[in-house]
Amino acid sequence: MSALNSLRESLKKAANNRPLSKIAVEAGLPRDAVRSVLNGHDPRLSRAEAVAKAVNLEVRIGNADGFQEDQGNLTLIPRFDIEVSAGAGALIGSEDQMDAIPIPTQLVSGFGVPRSSLHFISVRGDSMHPTLSDGTLLLVTTHLSRPADGIYVLGWDEIILVKRVEFREKGVIHLISDNAFYERRIVENPEESGLRILARAIWSWRKL
Repeated sequence: MSALNSLRESLKKAANNRPLSKIAVEAGLPRDAVRSVLNGHDPRLSRAEAVAKAVNLEVRIGNADGFQEDQGNLTLIPRFDIEVSAGAGALIGSEDQMDAIPIPTQLVSGFGVPRSSLHFISVRGDSMHPTLSDGTLLLVTTHLSRPADGIYVLGWDEIILVKRVEFREKGVIHLISDNAFYERRIVENPEESGLRILARAIWSWRKL
């Protein structure tokens, strides 16, 4: 079951055949808007939260504090209209929030980073194949502590890239594509070259 379907089913179960008009009044939304949310039509974060409160369903927002070990709880992680390139490089586009994707709060807690730092973005290109394919939904954190090898979202001039990064001595960084067709890039002076580390990848979803 997809995340959006999971949210829809949770909301429907919590609604428990309550009159749509009553939910609409308590949520402060038109009945058609409530019906759209309950039918799983990619609800906007604010509407999903309003309906959840109206039906007494606890849905955690990405920057909420605290945690309860309840598998029924969901955390809404914002998805942004950004495509990171796993190829030659994608131009930075709109960074407006598109919607939010619900995932189990227990899973979010296991990531060990602030919830407010978590975001979903999309991958475009094939340079990170087979690890990341074109269209992969990538969960990243902007909470960056000490440098550690891994997959990162990088800003370089006017492009955003996703690459495997190896941190070497004297500040040298190696940018590696998992696809052997692409060559390794060595950046000796990241700051002077305009290379910025924006986020670290921690989870991915893709079609099989």
